[in-house]
Amino acid sequence: MSGFPSASRTEGPRGEELRGEELQSQELHGIAAALDGDRDALGSWLHRDVEGDIARRHRAAEGLALAALEADLEGPALGPWRRRLRRTSIHYLALEDSLGRAGAVLSGAGVRWMPIKGLDLSDRVYPQREARPTSDIDLLISAADRDRGRAALEGAGWRGLVDGPRQDRYLREEGYAWQARGPSGCLVELHHRLWGAVPENLARELVEGSEPTGPEDYARRPTLEGAYLVAAIHAFTVAPPRGAGLWFDLARISDRASTAGESDSEASGFADRVAALAGRFGVQLPVQLAAAVSARLWNRGPCRRVADLLRADLRPFEARLARAADPESAGLGAVTLARILSGRPTRLGLRRLMRRRWAPPGGVEAAGGEGPWLQRRLEYQWRALGLPWPSAAQSKLQGPNIPPSPSSPRSADR
Repeated sequence: MSGFPSASRTEGPRGEELRGEELQSQELHGIAAALDGDRDALGSWLHRDVEGDIARRHRAAEGLALAALEADLEGPALGPWRRRLRRTSIHYLALEDSLGRAGAVLSGAGVRWMPIKGLDLSDRVYPQREARPTSDIDLLISAADRDRGRAALEGAGWRGLVDGPRQDRYLREEGYAWQARGPSGCLVELHHRLWGAVPENLARELVEGSEPTGPEDYARRPTLEGAYLVAAIHAFTVAPPRGAGLWFDLARISDRASTAGESDSEASGFADRVAALAGRFGVQLPVQLAAAVSARLWNRGPCRRVADLLRADLRPFEARLARAADPESAGLGAVTLARILSGRPTRLGLRRLMRRRWAPPGGVEAAGGEGPWLQRRLEYQWRALGLPWPSAAQSKLQGPNIPPSPSSPRSADR
């Protein structure tokens, strides 16, 4: 996701950078209020976001369109917001079809599977699924079912975006998701693990503790506590500045937990279970920071309680980061390093940080480009240092940014 133009981090003296960050924070809080149905905030953005670009950057255009229609408010921004809502609604039809096909294939192969992130939350905690846009289908299975699940999908017509021995080695040793497109053209990410910055057993226990969603045992979904944990950690896999829509998942999950409970004590019990789950896997820091951001933006009781409970459970390096960093803009590298220095479990350890500068096996192939492999490897690393490649004609890669590796899918932020 591109940065917000109101926050310059590369030009001007220190004072200008601070003013830019303040404007960025004000924008984030304003969009958050509008997403939650605040009429004044909605009215303001309907006249300020004329082209719809601000809402799009925050992944909030669809939610703002639905909120404006419900509040019977109009303005210049409603047109572009509604156009994006229509596109998302059409895209969901394709996602729904692809999910049904993939689920049937996996169930037929005897593989337990469950949607995570967007497709889990959109129907479960949002009043209308289009309010939570997503670009792909994230399915979580157990590591033991990785080969069987992939073979079943390949037999039904799914084809990997990147195949070959290097990529297969990467998926076995480090990676967490096989990316493939099926007959409908939608991208499926078949996760047999979660991110390298979390412990190995997190994905396995989420699958083992999941809930069945039908008469068969194969189609499942995470518990609400598990969904909260995944959403909180996932937020830090997206580079800052992060849009309001990313943090809204936690508020919506909290709303769903509060609605399911008949009393404040039951909603508080949900927060206690989230904190206990985070403690079991040693992921207190990212969950605490994410809960604090969501509580700051929407003031949901469960989010406040999660943030308070986990703040008391941080170790010295983690507590120092939590005090020094703005949780809205804390980077995944800093969060991961603080956890490693605190002795928290991670699947890849320091290797996770090294992969930011040295591509994993298969990463060069995933980036594309032309020419011999050694030349493409050199170009990949050159760009990882933020340097322009000497001859743009030698590669299809555009811009100075390092291309996403298979461990960081282009659509992971959705």
